Amino acid sequence: MHQAAGDAAQPALKAKEHESEMEISEKAVQASPVFIRTKKERKEETVKTSKNLAALGLVLVFLALPAAVLAGGNADEGKKVVDARNLGNCAACHVVPGMEFPGDVGPDLVKAMQHYSEKDRDVVWQWVWDARKFDPDTIMPPFGPNKILTKEQVDEVVDYLYSLKKK
Repeated sequence: MHQAAGDAAQPALKAKEHESEMEISEKAVQASPVFIRTKKERKEETVKTSKNLAALGLVLVFLALPAAVLAGGNADEGKKVVDARNLGNCAACHVVPGMEFPGDVGPDLVKAMQHYSEKDRDVVWQWVWDARKFDPDTIMPPFGPNKILTKEQVDEVVDYLYSLKKK
């Protein structure tokens, strides 16, 4: 009979142990530095993190773009490249303001630039870099592919060409 009373007390003892374990678990969770979130809270945090990462990505893109791409090259440096006989040598074929003995094989650069707006900058850049993209039979040298000019120098030449629109 004593054993029967002990058997009946056994489930009550196990329930009490389980409650104690639960209390300990809850206290551990509350004391833990790890924040336990609901599924909804995790989803909201993911959305917030995604938005923050997207904003950070945009900031990094703008910081990473060279100033020459955003604002064009340097017109003064571009004029030096255009005028230099050992670099652009543009006056060999084009009328270039201020150059003696200009060529007449290519178009007058001031007149040519009147047909381009700022939105056409990539087209003008490509003409200088490699005009064969537009005219495979052109006699204009492929300044970029032939490593006559660097990308930075082409940026500067294009900026100079756009400065001609004001003349």
